[in-house]
Amino acid sequence: MNLKSEFLDAMSKLISSVHIVTTDGSFGKAGATVSSVTSVSVDSNSPTILCCLHKDSTAAPLIIKNKCFCINTLKNNQKEVANVFSTRGSDNTDSKFQVSIFESLTTGAPVLSDCLISLDCRLLSSELIGTHHVLIGEVQNLKTQPGLPLLYGNRGYVS
Repeated sequence: MNLKSEFLDAMSKLISSVHIVTTDGSFGKAGATVSSVTSVSVDSNSPTILCCLHKDSTAAPLIIKNKCFCINTLKNNQKEVANVFSTRGSDNTDSKFQVSIFESLTTGAPVLSDCLISLDCRLLSSELIGTHHVLIGEVQNLKTQPGLPLLYGNRGYVS
């Protein structure tokens, strides 16, 4: 039994919304496509949320240094945005942000103007666990729009 490959296969069967996580600040601008996002708590003064980024992501160290990020949940017609931001290790950040219109809310992290949900967060904590940075953010502002989420499962987009 190869536990790693069996675990990866099992996890691929989970259906997740697709998000791009973005940051901007004095340390630079970056973004990455992620599927690992979950709420942590709504019982404090501000809600908290968790997301995971691969350690090789160019966005992770900038999020940690900028101390802010925005989780932008994509609509089902935004596969192109997901694909553009999924390129690991790409140094051409400016071209990624040309794929759509971005604005900002409270922290200065880029907010995708036409996405389903945008959660603008101040970074509370980060920890490298295995191959991924686990980031916890305190929601400072948010924006929602009508629509359906872009879903990912079985190693592809799901309708």
